[in-house]
Amino acid sequence: VLFPSGRSTLTDDAKKQLVPAKVVGLGAAVSALLPTISHDGKRYAFTNGPGANMAFGTVGRSVSLMDLAIDPQSDTLTFTNRRLLLDNGANGAVAKFLTFLPDPQLLVLQEGEGYLKSYDEMLPTWDANSTYTGATGRLYMLNAATKEHLELGTLNAGNAAIDRQRNYEPFALPIAAGGYYWVVFTSIREYGNTYQ
Repeated sequence: VLFPSGRSTLTDDAKKQLVPAKVVGLGAAVSALLPTISHDGKRYAFTNGPGANMAFGTVGRSVSLMDLAIDPQSDTLTFTNRRLLLDNGANGAVAKFLTFLPDPQLLVLQEGEGYLKSYDEMLPTWDANSTYTGATGRLYMLNAATKEHLELGTLNAGNAAIDRQRNYEPFALPIAAGGYYWVVFTSIREYGNTYQ
């Protein structure tokens, strides 16, 4: 667990407690918004936030990936090899809510427009009018090996054309089940007796 204060902890499963951890490789140059760790514990992905090192993309609209090594003997987290996976540019879509699929090369994320400007636009589906209806959300996949950026069109599609813009906050199941990777997400699309 990494805290904004710079304090971090590891979970000691045997003792069922959190223990202080030493962090190497994350400093003032790494501003990570809504970070996530791969299910194998070897990768760390995040939306790039404001900070000293702007060489890694547009704030709130770009994604970085780092390698992570966990040493349980010394309770040390070591972050290395930062690379830019995606940069939508200053006028592009906000990129947030990254989640790793069971294959740690693949990530799913939300991209969209119209978010509340405070908190670097990272609040969940909250728009400038303090409602959930104006913020758009589309689900995409990133391939860490190739940097391929692919819209998940079937996942985004619904009963009405507007449904493509109403898909938020993906979360991936950490294992494959039934031969598939599973992603759970929030949507305000029309369904059932609300379909018009």
